[in-house]
Amino acid sequence: MTSKTLEKYALLKAMHQIVRSLNNEGAYYDRWILIIPDKATDEELYDIAEDEDDEIFRDSVKCFEGIMKDYIDDGLYVAGKLY
Repeated sequence: MTSKTLEKYALLKAMHQIVRSLNNEGAYYDRWILIIPDKATDEELYDIAEDEDDEIFRDSVKCFEGIMKDYIDDGLYVAGKLY
């Protein structure tokens, strides 16, 4: 387990949580799960982080950037409250 893999895993996990918390299901169902498995487990996210090819990781970062641009103004749900 390298520090690079751990850093990529932490970022994937954070991005996944943020996308799942957006106040717009389209961000998740129409875009995110085209790259990241639906209801991705920690193991699945770790496998993506560990892959030396980096293709899925790079694609997920690009997808996340687009999602943030298009959906962040809709707000985030945190503990049942919209922010």
